[in-house]
Amino acid sequence: MEKVALAQRILSDSRTGGLTDHPPLSVGGMPSPGDGMHPLVNNFLLSRRIENCSPRTVETYEQRLLTLLRFIKKDPAAITKTDIEFWLLHMKEGETKRGGKRSPFYVRSTYAAIRAFFNWMVSEGHIQKSPLANIKVPKVPRYEKDFLSDEDFHKLLSMCPVHTFAGVRDRAWLWLLWTTGARFSELANLGKDDLDWNTARIRVVGKGSKERRIPFTPEAQKAVYRYLQRREDKMPELWLSEERRPLKPLGVGQIVPRLADAASGYQCPQCSKRYQGLEFVCREYVCPVCKVKLTRLFNIQDAHHIFRRSWAWRNLKAGVPMKFVQLVGGWDSVTVMEQYVRRMSSDDALGGNIKWQ
Repeated sequence: MEKVALAQRILSDSRTGGLTDHPPLSVGGMPSPGDGMHPLVNNFLLSRRIENCSPRTVETYEQRLLTLLRFIKKDPAAITKTDIEFWLLHMKEGETKRGGKRSPFYVRSTYAAIRAFFNWMVSEGHIQKSPLANIKVPKVPRYEKDFLSDEDFHKLLSMCPVHTFAGVRDRAWLWLLWTTGARFSELANLGKDDLDWNTARIRVVGKGSKERRIPFTPEAQKAVYRYLQRREDKMPELWLSEERRPLKPLGVGQIVPRLADAASGYQCPQCSKRYQGLEFVCREYVCPVCKVKLTRLFNIQDAHHIFRRSWAWRNLKAGVPMKFVQLVGGWDSVTVMEQYVRRMSSDDALGGNIKWQ
């Protein structure tokens, strides 16, 4: 009964992010927010950096651990299984400060970050057993993600005018996404020196600072060459803004969503009237007549990763061995490849195998 009552109070206090209307579970060695991170957490983050985790990964660990410790208010070595269970309940059922719910994928990734921390504490001898040892991984819904078709890819290309600087730059970006299978961060941080025109290879640095070479196909070479011909500078960065200043990954990441918006049409579900792309300037995307939200006719899920999995899908469908796709794409295992293969029909698999042989 006490656990049920405490859980109810946790959910009622979820907007504030922790236990506020009653005494905290403990006020042990955990410093108050703003006084700095706990020494154990700092040591864990340092170990991640030494193991070449990306800065983004280390930042994620830090954010998730700070959320946990602010909620439980205990020294990390004193946290119990019950503490973690209440915290997971808060993550799943509690509301955010904006009044929304956390996605199951966010909860699962947070669980993974916390598990890594406690496993590190066990390996370092700070605790004997992880409090997450007998707690199952939070479930996430399974759904099939879309692939980008040739037609959709060329629809995006048609939104890139070849007579403008931004147009030829965006075409080069699209062709690299389409033909390399590289991660967004790997392509967004490219320099001109990373392009090897003689061997038709591109040097990229992936997760864990791992370097590898990926194909530089003729189509991508033509698009990148036209883009570089437009430039009259000696800057080492590959991607520049229209003002000819280096374009950061955040700016590069806006290219595909902008093109998808331009290529898309919108339709009113009530009056069926259509509005085409950027010609429709109403930011709320609401029908001016019916005052209802418009339906997007051309929708791209996770704008950049869809290129990566579409590249893998096309190669697997063409009969390229799974191991080759994994190595070129920089995946740590073939698990993702196996998910794509399960969506392939027997005719697709047979035809691809014959082509490869």
